[in-house]
Amino acid sequence: MTDGLYTKRNDIEILDIILRSKMGAKFSLMGLYTELNIFESIFKTTVSGKIDIGDGANFIGHFPIIGQEYIDVVYRTPGVQTEYTTHTFDVYKVSPRARANPGEGPQGEVYTLHFASPEFIMNEQLKCNRSYTGTVSNIVATIMTNNFAGSLSTLEVQNTRNDIRFIAPYWSPFKCIQWLARRALPAVPETNNRESNYLFYQTLDSDFGEYHFKSISSLVNREPVTSYHLSVGDHQPIEGIKQFGRSFSAIESYNNLKYADKFDEVQTGMMASTLFTHDITFKKFDVSSYSYGMDFHSASHVNDYPIMPPNNDSLSPTTDAVVHYKPKQNEMYIKSNKKDEKELPVDNFFYEDWLLDRKSLLGQIQTQKHIIIVSGNTGVHAGDVVSISIPTAEVHTNESSGDDKNLSGKFLVTSIRHIINRQEGHRMQLELSRDSLQEPVPDETKFLEDNTSISLRSHQPA
Repeated sequence: MTDGLYTKRNDIEILDIILRSKMGAKFSLMGLYTELNIFESIFKTTVSGKIDIGDGANFIGHFPIIGQEYIDVVYRTPGVQTEYTTHTFDVYKVSPRARANPGEGPQGEVYTLHFASPEFIMNEQLKCNRSYTGTVSNIVATIMTNNFAGSLSTLEVQNTRNDIRFIAPYWSPFKCIQWLARRALPAVPETNNRESNYLFYQTLDSDFGEYHFKSISSLVNREPVTSYHLSVGDHQPIEGIKQFGRSFSAIESYNNLKYADKFDEVQTGMMASTLFTHDITFKKFDVSSYSYGMDFHSASHVNDYPIMPPNNDSLSPTTDAVVHYKPKQNEMYIKSNKKDEKELPVDNFFYEDWLLDRKSLLGQIQTQKHIIIVSGNTGVHAGDVVSISIPTAEVHTNESSGDDKNLSGKFLVTSIRHIINRQEGHRMQLELSRDSLQEPVPDETKFLEDNTSISLRSHQPA
């Protein structure tokens, strides 16, 4: 043990990894596992993972492992956590067992145990078949409470303002919640009243995980929890005491997954779209539209400035690029008050309030994407905001001019894969996404006119 001190790169303290059967048997996998992966994402309802096993004693047959066990992982990141965290998962799958040289006598075999949060399997066994009325956030809380009453996972719900009457047609609880998330609008819109980008996902914030029902806009409004930098070497002095904190924030591997794809953004309606609705009761057509250039500031973003320059945007005005048609029926449901009061209609899924905005906002958050590998940190979760520093591909005259403004800055952590290897320690693969820039894109370039621009001649191949 290190008494809570971070002593080496990718450091982690695993107290134990315990496999338990439903019949009460238990066994430590500390001597058998080779690698443990735990995955969380804002686009996945539950946390999942896998553990690779090297078995030389037919443990899988003697225990036995049948794909219906529990796994308890007890660990902490020294210097980040003072107490150990225990996460409990359900094993739901055992990969095919493989041997290197079959037929050559006794030898070991390898296989993988796949696991997920307990609610992952429970959700598939449950079906909702009742009527719900109220705000979307209250209905979500009711569904979770009624169906997962024995769960030890916590639930964090961002309040919504729109009332809905929803009759669940024998859907699973998570499918009902995902359906509701598409129609959720924040309770306190303030100046940004079109933030219809709610998600439902789970993170490892607590011992048994925490479910979140909240909008992307509420996530991006927070300050970065940590910073990472890409550089040559390990940023350590040649002589003197090594500073492990600097290695802790270094990017080991970097891949720009997506930089710009305007064809995809036009096709999916991210840049612009139109919605036609037809009220079958009152025989009335209505038209609404979304334009990236006009509506960008109607929702909160990771940074302040749009990726498209306002005066050099030929895509946002073309709202007929993607056209949607939705029938609707106003006042389909009536919510009765007292006898002497007028009956009030419940929100009848007004598509114009959320459909176009949601499609664009979910596309916007993935406009730019990075994949980076850094030292493991159990204090970082999907849904957090981090900042990264990526140098430009040019000769730097001074340290302050080194960052590429189009790649660096604040990003939303959309997913994390914790990779815990017995030999290499704890690393994280982070997927980082954003919908905006920290500095505005100029409407026109003066690259060839700028005397301070770098010389292209020095970068020509020999």
